[in-house]
Amino acid sequence: DGKEILFTGGSLGYMTLWRMPADGSSKPQAVNGPFQRIEHISIPRDSWKLAYAVDLSDANLWRLSLAQNGLHVRSADRLAASSLNDEEPQYSLDGKLIVFVSGRSGTDQVWLSSADGEDVRQLTHLEGVDIVHAFWAGDSERLLLGVQYNNGGTSGFWLDVKTQKTRELWKDGMPVSLSRDGRFAYVRGSRPERSSVWRVDLKTGEWKDPLPPDAWYVVETLDGRGVLYTRRSEAEGIFYQSLKDDENWRIEAPL
Repeated sequence: DGKEILFTGGSLGYMTLWRMPADGSSKPQAVNGPFQRIEHISIPRDSWKLAYAVDLSDANLWRLSLAQNGLHVRSADRLAASSLNDEEPQYSLDGKLIVFVSGRSGTDQVWLSSADGEDVRQLTHLEGVDIVHAFWAGDSERLLLGVQYNNGGTSGFWLDVKTQKTRELWKDGMPVSLSRDGRFAYVRGSRPERSSVWRVDLKTGEWKDPLPPDAWYVVETLDGRGVLYTRRSEAEGIFYQSLKDDENWRIEAPL
């Protein structure tokens, strides 16, 4: 009858169903029912019925045992299993822990397990989160978190693994990787004056050495003298930027 608007809302991959008056006279309210992980909805014009699609994807963590030549998998073991998405695993520097992002609590949060996938525990209880990333930062005691909220805002945090306490480092930026020595974070800025990927000194908080404006994914080279990056524009390929001078070139080898 055109009096209400039905829509999906929430974190990507965990959408639920909401309703609100078409004139905006009151705030949206969640619709009770089995409406989780919805992707699309459809309402017939002459019927009080609702059709919807549900995302049933389930990414998992696996540990592979490789042959000595590294070319063949000898065995594969599923770790820290759940019925929802588990992604972005990283071993701690001492090899005793695995940090990963999981939606098993209803939204993406940071979780921790032992090296064999046991003793799983939740490290964060962030609200209004759309995307979260976690990186071991120079030792096995602290994590650098990158958080993107449902309203589009972004922040970076320190997280103490033992106490689970967080400390905000900056706003308007999403970390994409760390330097090899753990001193710098490569952060994709979200303000007009910081629209590229910058090196942020994790001790002083200084933003410096911006990459080209359309740089997207960044990883530092093993020698720490430069970075490899992809570009958000139509320019396909992998690019190199020296951190010592203005050298910048595209890797021409086929991928």
